[in-house]
Amino acid sequence: MPRKSKTAVEEGYLRSFWEELEEIAREHAGVCTVLLYPTKQRGVFTVEVRALVLSGAGGGDPLTPFAGSLWWMANKLSNLVEDGAERSTEERKPRA
Repeated sequence: MPRKSKTAVEEGYLRSFWEELEEIAREHAGVCTVLLYPTKQRGVFTVEVRALVLSGAGGGDPLTPFAGSLWWMANKLSNLVEDGAERSTEERKPRA
């Protein structure tokens, strides 16, 4: 049996990579992103893979609709921004 071509081997690795990310998203109700950053060296990239698990959205129900998950994340972000704004205001107050 002939050996697989380099292209076929690369395709196999890419398919396996995709399957792993898809499994993470499916089993953990999450979203995976892959970011490529070019480096100063020509043809070389930094690869960053992130996973955001949404199962905590909507009170821990992994079947929460996407819109519900978005609302939950926006609500958490709003709370963080509000806390940061309060701390910033307190730091600017003159001390007596």
